[in-house]
Amino acid sequence: MTGTAVSIPELGEHMVEYRSVDNVGNVEGIRTIEVHVFADGSKKAIRIWGSDRYTTAVKTAQLGFDPDKDGSWTGVTHVIIASGEDRALADPLASAGLVWAYDAPLFLIDRDFVPSRVNQAINQIVASNGPVTVHVVGGTFSVPNARLQEIDAAVTGPLTFDR
Repeated sequence: MTGTAVSIPELGEHMVEYRSVDNVGNVEGIRTIEVHVFADGSKKAIRIWGSDRYTTAVKTAQLGFDPDKDGSWTGVTHVIIASGEDRALADPLASAGLVWAYDAPLFLIDRDFVPSRVNQAINQIVASNGPVTVHVVGGTFSVPNARLQEIDAAVTGPLTFDR
Protein backbone atom coordinates (compact mmCIF):
# COMPACT_ATOMS: atom_id res chain seq x y z
CA MET A 1 0.00 0.00 0.00
CA THR A 2 1.26 3.45 -0.83
CA GLY A 3 0.34 6.71 0.81
CA THR A 4 0.86 10.42 0.96
CA ALA A 5 1.35 12.35 4.17
CA VAL A 6 -1.33 14.90 4.97
CA SER A 7 -0.68 17.94 7.14
CA ILE A 8 -3.58 19.38 9.16
CA PRO A 9 -2.22 22.33 11.11
CA GLU A 10 -5.49 24.03 12.11
CA LEU A 11 -7.24 23.19 15.39
CA GLY A 12 -10.70 21.64 15.21
CA GLU A 13 -12.43 18.89 13.26
CA HIS A 14 -11.32 17.91 9.78
CA MET A 15 -12.56 15.38 7.26
CA VAL A 16 -9.82 13.65 5.27
CA GLU A 17 -10.62 11.68 2.14
CA TYR A 18 -8.25 9.03 0.93
CA ARG A 19 -8.02 6.18 -1.51
CA SER A 20 -5.66 3.25 -1.07
CA VAL A 21 -3.87 1.24 -3.74
CA ASP A 22 -2.45 -2.20 -3.04
CA ASN A 23 0.80 -3.62 -4.39
CA VAL A 24 -0.82 -4.97 -7.57
CA GLY A 25 -2.63 -1.74 -8.41
CA ASN A 26 -6.16 -2.45 -7.11
CA VAL A 27 -7.71 0.88 -6.15
CA GLU A 28 -10.08 1.05 -3.21
CA GLY A 29 -13.00 3.47 -3.27
CA ILE A 30 -12.69 6.83 -1.54
CA ARG A 31 -12.90 6.60 2.25
CA THR A 32 -13.34 9.42 4.70
CA ILE A 33 -11.99 9.70 8.24
CA GLU A 34 -12.62 12.38 10.81
CA VAL A 35 -9.58 13.92 12.46
CA HIS A 36 -9.76 16.00 15.63
CA VAL A 37 -6.87 18.36 16.34
CA PHE A 38 -6.72 19.81 19.85
CA ALA A 39 -4.61 22.63 21.26
CA ASP A 40 -2.86 20.37 23.75
CA GLY A 41 -1.98 17.88 21.02
CA SER A 42 -3.58 15.05 22.99
CA LYS A 43 -5.68 13.66 20.16
CA LYS A 44 -4.65 12.69 16.69
CA ALA A 45 -5.74 10.35 13.96
CA ILE A 46 -3.82 7.11 13.92
CA ARG A 47 -4.06 3.92 11.94
CA ILE A 48 -4.27 0.67 13.88
CA TRP A 49 -3.60 -2.52 11.97
CA GLY A 50 -2.37 -6.04 12.35
CA SER A 51 -1.66 -9.03 10.16
CA ASP A 52 -5.36 -10.00 10.37
CA ARG A 53 -8.59 -8.79 11.99
CA TYR A 54 -7.89 -10.77 15.18
CA THR A 55 -4.55 -9.08 15.75
CA THR A 56 -6.06 -5.70 14.85
CA ALA A 57 -8.75 -6.17 17.52
CA VAL A 58 -6.11 -6.95 20.17
CA LYS A 59 -4.01 -3.94 19.13
CA THR A 60 -7.09 -1.69 19.25
CA ALA A 61 -7.89 -2.94 22.76
CA GLN A 62 -4.28 -2.41 23.83
CA LEU A 63 -4.45 1.19 22.68
CA GLY A 64 -7.59 1.80 24.73
CA PHE A 65 -6.82 -0.21 27.84
CA ASP A 66 -3.05 -0.77 27.88
CA PRO A 67 -1.58 2.38 26.32
CA ASP A 68 1.96 1.58 27.47
CA LYS A 69 1.60 -1.98 26.09
CA ASP A 70 3.22 -3.23 29.29
CA GLY A 71 0.61 -5.93 29.86
CA SER A 72 -1.01 -4.17 32.81
CA TRP A 73 -4.57 -3.72 31.47
CA THR A 74 -5.34 -1.83 34.70
CA GLY A 75 -8.94 -2.03 35.87
CA VAL A 76 -10.20 -4.48 33.24
CA THR A 77 -12.51 -7.08 34.80
CA HIS A 78 -14.69 -7.89 31.79
CA VAL A 79 -13.81 -9.07 28.29
CA ILE A 80 -16.10 -9.36 25.27
CA ILE A 81 -15.57 -12.22 22.80
CA ALA A 82 -17.24 -12.40 19.38
CA SER A 83 -16.66 -14.17 16.09
CA GLY A 84 -14.31 -12.44 13.67
CA GLU A 85 -15.60 -14.36 10.66
CA ASP A 86 -17.42 -12.74 7.74
CA ARG A 87 -20.53 -14.86 8.24
CA ALA A 88 -20.97 -13.44 11.77
CA LEU A 89 -20.21 -9.76 11.16
CA ALA A 90 -23.25 -8.68 13.16
CA ASP A 91 -21.84 -10.20 16.36
CA PRO A 92 -18.93 -7.77 16.88
CA LEU A 93 -21.21 -4.91 15.90
CA ALA A 94 -23.79 -6.03 18.47
CA SER A 95 -20.98 -6.20 21.04
CA ALA A 96 -20.47 -2.43 21.00
CA GLY A 97 -23.03 -1.83 23.73
CA LEU A 98 -21.38 -4.38 26.02
CA VAL A 99 -17.95 -2.90 25.36
CA TRP A 100 -19.29 0.45 26.55
CA ALA A 101 -21.40 -0.93 29.43
CA TYR A 102 -18.58 -2.99 30.93
CA ASP A 103 -15.70 -0.75 29.81
CA ALA A 104 -14.27 -3.91 28.29
CA PRO A 105 -12.02 -4.81 25.37
CA LEU A 106 -13.48 -6.73 22.42
CA PHE A 107 -11.51 -9.71 21.15
CA LEU A 108 -12.35 -11.66 18.01
CA ILE A 109 -11.97 -15.40 17.62
CA ASP A 110 -12.49 -17.88 14.80
CA ARG A 111 -14.94 -20.75 14.94
CA ASP A 112 -12.02 -23.17 14.60
CA PHE A 113 -9.33 -21.53 16.77
CA VAL A 114 -8.55 -18.88 19.35
CA PRO A 115 -5.67 -16.67 18.20
CA SER A 116 -2.71 -16.89 20.58
CA ARG A 117 -2.68 -13.09 20.96
CA VAL A 118 -6.21 -13.25 22.38
CA ASN A 119 -5.23 -15.87 24.96
CA GLN A 120 -2.11 -13.84 25.79
CA ALA A 121 -4.13 -10.64 26.30
CA ILE A 122 -6.70 -12.37 28.52
CA ASN A 123 -3.86 -13.91 30.56
CA GLN A 124 -2.35 -10.44 31.06
CA ILE A 125 -5.74 -9.04 32.09
CA VAL A 126 -6.29 -11.79 34.67
CA ALA A 127 -2.73 -11.44 35.99
CA SER A 128 -3.22 -7.68 36.46
CA ASN A 129 -6.77 -7.62 37.79
CA GLY A 130 -7.81 -11.01 39.13
CA PRO A 131 -11.06 -12.73 38.13
CA VAL A 132 -12.47 -11.79 34.72
CA THR A 133 -15.94 -12.26 33.27
CA VAL A 134 -15.90 -13.22 29.60
CA HIS A 135 -19.09 -12.15 27.82
CA VAL A 136 -19.65 -14.15 24.65
CA VAL A 137 -21.69 -12.57 21.87
CA GLY A 138 -23.11 -15.03 19.37
CA GLY A 139 -24.48 -18.53 19.44
CA THR A 140 -22.58 -21.78 19.59
CA PHE A 141 -22.30 -21.91 15.80
CA SER A 142 -20.30 -18.66 15.76
CA VAL A 143 -18.44 -19.18 19.05
CA PRO A 144 -18.45 -22.89 19.88
CA ASN A 145 -18.17 -24.01 23.49
CA ALA A 146 -14.93 -25.77 22.50
CA ARG A 147 -13.33 -22.34 21.91
CA LEU A 148 -14.43 -21.18 25.37
CA GLN A 149 -12.89 -24.33 26.84
CA GLU A 150 -9.73 -23.55 24.88
CA ILE A 151 -9.60 -20.04 26.40
CA ASP A 152 -10.28 -21.42 29.88
CA ALA A 153 -7.46 -23.97 29.52
CA ALA A 154 -4.98 -21.38 28.16
CA VAL A 155 -5.61 -18.74 30.82
CA THR A 156 -4.02 -19.02 34.24
CA GLY A 157 -6.58 -17.62 36.64
CA PRO A 158 -10.31 -17.51 37.30
CA LEU A 159 -12.68 -16.87 34.40
CA THR A 160 -16.47 -16.77 34.35
CA PHE A 161 -18.24 -17.17 31.01
CA ASP A 162 -21.54 -15.52 30.14
CA ARG A 163 -23.21 -16.03 26.75
